[in-house]
Amino acid sequence: MLDRQENKLTMFEAVISLLDANTIKTAAIAAFAATYTVFKNFVTQIKAKDVEKGGATIGKTSTKNADRAALVSAVMTVGGAVSALGAATNNNQLKEGGKTTRSELNDIRDTLLVTKAQGIYGLANANAAALVPYGITAAVITDLDTKITSYNNSLGARESSVAQQVGATTQIKTLFKKADKQLIDQIDLLMESFAENDPQFYTEYKQARVIYDLSGGGSNPPPPTPPTP
Repeated sequence: MLDRQENKLTMFEAVISLLDANTIKTAAIAAFAATYTVFKNFVTQIKAKDVEKGGATIGKTSTKNADRAALVSAVMTVGGAVSALGAATNNNQLKEGGKTTRSELNDIRDTLLVTKAQGIYGLANANAAALVPYGITAAVITDLDTKITSYNNSLGARESSVAQQVGATTQIKTLFKKADKQLIDQIDLLMESFAENDPQFYTEYKQARVIYDLSGGGSNPPPPTPPTP
């Protein structure tokens, strides 16, 4: 959540704390309870979406990184043997197709790493018998294929979680706008009836509506139309 959103959420919570403690007073206004419930629901949804946003990518990035490291090691093992076989048999397709370096694999993009790994797997699978003396058994080739699949899966999970995070961020922005509108168009106006009847409660409400800059920039009262969160 952005700093300005955190500041505004703190203001929302202050308003809720005050109004929850004074339901007997606000009950005198028949329309108050319903509009206040709508506002509180928006705030609840904001907090839920923030939790969703924060947890969307937890663990998935580390899983992707671990799967990438495992795949790089497998590609180096199998690719080295394929290239060595090509050099021994004067087969340039194998020699060049298996050739790679760890730094190259660490630096290339995710999709290119998968492409490289799949190419080496294809060469190894097609020359499985000839690779046995080089320490590349059928199990080793199968393990490379498994690691390619695992890395592809972790990439998909990571991208999906990023999409979820972006969606939650958009929803938070929308919910802040709705909560602001509910305060300005409904609750602020209804609270005006307390300006004369209960000036202390009215002043407490106005104070609760102050947006404090928790990052250290002081505080400012809310303008007539709050800025977009």
